[in-house]
Amino acid sequence: MANSPATNITRMNLTVAASGVIQFKVEGYSFTKEDVKSDRGYYQSEAFRVGGFDWAVRYYPSKGGPGKYEVALAVLSRSAGGLGVRFTSTLLCKSGTPSVEMKAVAATTNVPYNYCPIRGTIVLSVVFPHESMAEFVVEDSFVLHCTVSVLKKPVAPF
Repeated sequence: MANSPATNITRMNLTVAASGVIQFKVEGYSFTKEDVKSDRGYYQSEAFRVGGFDWAVRYYPSKGGPGKYEVALAVLSRSAGGLGVRFTSTLLCKSGTPSVEMKAVAATTNVPYNYCPIRGTIVLSVVFPHESMAEFVVEDSFVLHCTVSVLKKPVAPF
């Protein structure tokens, strides 16, 4: 192979993707269920950045139907382009490991989202039953383990 010509290899990434994990601790769990009677009331995580966009996780103690609560992903920044977003949420067990049984996934693929005019838009949400919380609540608190994956929309043909 000493006589073979040099091979130029060009490598490129065809997608622009990013993922991030946030752990959102909800303290005073029993109080949150009593305090928020409306399905619009929520508690929000601090903002975090994934894929060049600002996001927050929202915990709705009374949304999702009777005896259930909702965990939602909200976009906080403006964007001129579309995104594919995947949001996974699970609870941490008392041992501190993510629960496989309580994992819920909400995903969109190849869906153009135009976030330009509206900040705080709910992108995706998952619903969990309150009755299954006993194994996850420690000293009246629990931890949501959430993963956000962002894939920028492909460039449109000319």
